[in-house]
Amino acid sequence: LVTWTIIAILLLTGSILPSQVPSNPIGQNPYSLKWNQINTDKVQVIFPEGLEERGLRVAQWAHFFWENPDSTIGSINEKVTILVNNQPVAGNGFVTVGPYRSELFPTPRQFWASHYFLDNLTIHEYRHIQQFNNSARGITKTVKKVLGSWAWGGMLSMALPRWYLEGDAVIAETEYTSGGRGRWSPFLMEYQSLAVADRKYGFEKAAAGSLKDFVPSWYHLGYQMLTVGRDEFGDDIWAKVSDDAVRFKGILFPFSGNLKKRTGWNAKRLYIKAIDRIQNQWSQSETSGLSDRAQKINIHPKKTVEHYNNPHFTGDSTWVAVFNSYERLSTMVQIDQKGEVEVLFEPGVLLQSTTGSISVAGNKVAWTAYSQDPRWQNKTYSDIFIYHLGNRERYQLTHEGRYFSPEISPDGQTIAAIRVEENLSYSVVILDLESGDIKNEIDLKGYREGQFPTWDDAGNIILVGTNDDANQLVRIGPVGDTLEELMSPVAAMISHPVYHDNKVYFSWGPSAPNNIYVLDITSGHIVQITYSAVGAFQPDVSADGRSLVYSEFTADGYDLRRLDLSDSKYYIPIDKVESVSGEHRKEIVGEAPFASVGDSFAVTRFNKWSGILNPHSLLAEVNHPIASLRVLSDNKFGTMSGEAGVFYNYNEKEWSYGANLTYAELYPVINAGFVYANRSAGFVNYGPLTDTTFFRRISIREWSENRFGLGASVPLEWIKGNLIQSFQARAQYRFIDVNVDPDFDPVTAAFTDTIPYEDNRLEVASVFTQPISSGSFHSIDLGLSYQLVKRRARLHVRPKLGAGFGMRYRASLGDKGLGGDVFSAGVNFFLPGIARNHSVRLSANFQKERRLDNYRFSDLFVYPRGYDLSLRRDEFHTWRVEYMLPLFYPDMAIGPLAFVKRIKANAFFDHGVFKLTEDVLPKVSSTMRSVGFELNIDFRAFRLVEMDLGLRYSYLLDDRFTTNSRRHVFDFFVVSITQ
Repeated sequence: LVTWTIIAILLLTGSILPSQVPSNPIGQNPYSLKWNQINTDKVQVIFPEGLEERGLRVAQWAHFFWENPDSTIGSINEKVTILVNNQPVAGNGFVTVGPYRSELFPTPRQFWASHYFLDNLTIHEYRHIQQFNNSARGITKTVKKVLGSWAWGGMLSMALPRWYLEGDAVIAETEYTSGGRGRWSPFLMEYQSLAVADRKYGFEKAAAGSLKDFVPSWYHLGYQMLTVGRDEFGDDIWAKVSDDAVRFKGILFPFSGNLKKRTGWNAKRLYIKAIDRIQNQWSQSETSGLSDRAQKINIHPKKTVEHYNNPHFTGDSTWVAVFNSYERLSTMVQIDQKGEVEVLFEPGVLLQSTTGSISVAGNKVAWTAYSQDPRWQNKTYSDIFIYHLGNRERYQLTHEGRYFSPEISPDGQTIAAIRVEENLSYSVVILDLESGDIKNEIDLKGYREGQFPTWDDAGNIILVGTNDDANQLVRIGPVGDTLEELMSPVAAMISHPVYHDNKVYFSWGPSAPNNIYVLDITSGHIVQITYSAVGAFQPDVSADGRSLVYSEFTADGYDLRRLDLSDSKYYIPIDKVESVSGEHRKEIVGEAPFASVGDSFAVTRFNKWSGILNPHSLLAEVNHPIASLRVLSDNKFGTMSGEAGVFYNYNEKEWSYGANLTYAELYPVINAGFVYANRSAGFVNYGPLTDTTFFRRISIREWSENRFGLGASVPLEWIKGNLIQSFQARAQYRFIDVNVDPDFDPVTAAFTDTIPYEDNRLEVASVFTQPISSGSFHSIDLGLSYQLVKRRARLHVRPKLGAGFGMRYRASLGDKGLGGDVFSAGVNFFLPGIARNHSVRLSANFQKERRLDNYRFSDLFVYPRGYDLSLRRDEFHTWRVEYMLPLFYPDMAIGPLAFVKRIKANAFFDHGVFKLTEDVLPKVSSTMRSVGFELNIDFRAFRLVEMDLGLRYSYLLDDRFTTNSRRHVFDFFVVSITQ
């Protein structure tokens, strides 16, 4: 019985837990895009016109993995849809189960290894596909069949920890390419930084992360732990353990439990072994200890994890840099030799905040910031911005561009930047620094990709060119007429070159750790000039050539260091270059996989309407005041979403049933739906009794109704700097058919008052109404909302600045014999609190609904906290004041059950006023007030999900609306559950 009870809990929980992506947004791509596909018996790859080569490569990889089973993951294959999307400028990808598909964003990052970005991306995400395919076993398979995709993803999330999923995918990159992250010095340095700082966090903290200390991500943790597991117990150990886990052989902590059954080690012991290995390897590595000769610039103690990046000289002893921390968004700062920091401005959303690049020359700063199309949110941009250090003015140089790594010319007149077209072709673009006009566009002469351009004294462009799985420094003539290779190709990351006096200083990781090297262009010799114990990046040289500044990674974030370049006795020539070696390497790398599957597949036009209806999941959800159980349908292309389900309204305490379809490929989002609802609401109506008296009847009426609806909305969202704006306008038409219980006796089932007429007979007669009765009518539902909010740093409990408003009008049309209307509006403000991570929230809401109406629209009003009722009054006014702040960051493990990261407090005062303004009796006004506090806990539960749970205490100040005069009310609530 206990086992089956636990299984039932897993089935229910599995239906509400998210997989990799906990939502399925639709209508993200422009309607004008034309899409093609490669559709075989093993994979469907969908891509825009012009990306045929990329689509082919993805299909080849999918066939290769299908036809070459890997004992490290399992042999179950299932055909999947992979969407290759060239609209986003930020390279990334995901696999989701709602519906089951993968999406790749193949625009390469500037800070990347030498290997083909799309290959790494495809291998990593296809490994997730294999993980999902091979999870359909035992109980997980049963849940998938019964409850569908989201439940399947939820069960997988409970069986397989995130560090396993991501670490396994990183190992796959490292096995099948020469440039996977397991071969990156910048990837390996994160745990090395903890070893250097002699920090050994417990397993629960390493797996859950922290809000106060730097903890490497799941990718890094999983790579290290899975590597040790393979070395100790064989390459197939994780296929066996994951097979046991998804079958839930052992209900609680199935992954760690089955690991121990097979190896004698649980996850905690495996982690300790991995950390000991890193510590031992680091203690035995050859380090010169010469990093101490570089002077640290940011000398003030760090309050939390803080990063200083991209330093540039603005004088002999002043620098401009990018600063961000767990408490602050990216900020441009100026630092002097005493370590004093002056905040200049916030540059907006930086695509790679700690590994990107800025440029400083001619008293100006250039950088690129991210933005998106208001309607088509997959269509994103990277534009160049300029800041003048003299007059402190800022302006946007380009609009709706795809520019990266801008570099101002020495004369301050032009700027060079990498441009990546939507077909993923690369070029160097020279723009006028004032107007943004393109003066020249330089082809990369056969290089597949280019990164980090810089200028030499003659106006040539030096950059990192990538081709054939190798990087090298190259110099291109000012009009693209010449190309010179400055060094031999290397299979390692090269970044941030800077030219000075016929030398190129650059960051390089031919071995761990990454350091700064200098190339003498005349002789071709390369020497190492920094000896960072963890990693050195982003060099810049002073105008006189005597000093170098760079950023260095530490366990507390990046620091800035200054080096005297005259100290040449520490320079070490590079005679032999060997790439960082990962722990795993397959024999098949590079182009070899494609030889076994052929050179091409048929490319056909993709029909956007194929599979438009695609039911995939049964989902349970609570979104107060509505709880629901729904069957969800989404097409894999992301244009049509539908649902059918049962709903419960806590305010009205009634059930309803309905279905809805939403089509989102057009500029307005179109929806249509049907609802059968059981309804309940309070009514007041007046009527004549005799010549001298009339009655007032107060009743709770129940009825059912059928609602047919058709509507449209326009959802928009902008990103400008650190401000996010959203706007939505919507209109809905409904035909409502009302069916009232014919057995209802209004006399026995209601409270009735007999009231004598006074001299106001005509006034009284004007409010006589009939009770709700069977019939039908037409209605409209109009809505408008707008929000402007500032992005949050990691430790911000709520937005520090923001404002928003919304309004909604629901009304019957035509004959008022049956009908009503409701108007509601609300405003919301976020303001800074006393300390940096505190937040004040002010909100006010208004609703007007004629109490004498004989039809009630659904009650969705949010009442003061602690009161459990649904009121019907002519006017509602409420306002709230809240103050939220973090109390503690305990980083405390409660065994494997929970890892507590943060405890927050929120004090509140809610004030409500409810008025009767249309009545023959004296007008009344009532208050409904409460005061109290909430304690919220941010924690990782059962090593599976991030939860924000709250306990609320409300003290009710007004007796009239309390239940049994109960003034002290405690509520438990869930703010969020994510993976």
